[in-house]
Amino acid sequence: MGLASLSLSAQENKSYEIIYDFSYQPDSTDVNSKKQEDMVLFRNDSISLFQSYVKYKRDSAMKKNREKAMRATHGRTTLNTEALTSGYRPNILTVIEKDFENHKFIIQKMAGVDTYQYEEPAEVDWQIQADTLTINGYACQRATTRVSGRNYAVWFTPEIPIADGPFKFFGLPGLIVQAADTKGVFQFRLKAFKAIDQMAIPPLPTHRVIATTKKKYRQAEAHAEHMRIKDILKTKGIRIEISKEDERAMRRRDKKNNNPIELE
Repeated sequence: MGLASLSLSAQENKSYEIIYDFSYQPDSTDVNSKKQEDMVLFRNDSISLFQSYVKYKRDSAMKKNREKAMRATHGRTTLNTEALTSGYRPNILTVIEKDFENHKFIIQKMAGVDTYQYEEPAEVDWQIQADTLTINGYACQRATTRVSGRNYAVWFTPEIPIADGPFKFFGLPGLIVQAADTKGVFQFRLKAFKAIDQMAIPPLPTHRVIATTKKKYRQAEAHAEHMRIKDILKTKGIRIEISKEDERAMRRRDKKNNNPIELE
């Protein structure tokens, strides 16, 4: 099929909320380290936004609870983080927007306690094959590609004529129902699909987002990996006490988080 460029779907002027079950293996040396998180793709004729559904729920709850608390106290209050988030704790904080008009990805990621944003050209080179399979009641067809250093096989359905999907996948003649890398480490499965009356735009971050490049973000990420959270906060003038036991636990967790979905 060749390179796909970002374009509008056949479902003009409609909005959708599409949930994917995402399973991933954060530790490349341990097959038992696999985790799961629901991801959401918000899509209409001008916006494609993909992120953790748990993160979306957390950010929405924070916005609602913050506004409620500020109204109740006329803007004078100390807000409890746990109460603000309503208990939502996402593991995945990356947000991927597909910019149809300018043919690019706009990506937000965390490094330490900071949020960074950078852009990438949006291109996917697809090879559509003759294989077919019924998944979740949808007649699907197979396609393969390579994205961010990993090879993937995906199944898309022309029954839902939306040229989009999870992560950085787009451009096939139908919605992607399932996608998995060839090593079986990362997998997306369609869980729910519904039309919605109005696009549910996730709230913008309340803190500053640092505009950068992918190269500079990776430098910041590498730097953050060599610093403890308390050290990062200290440089910002924030004092925090972390026990030695908690610090050892963080180091063990960081050591096991060695298998990113993006290798390039």
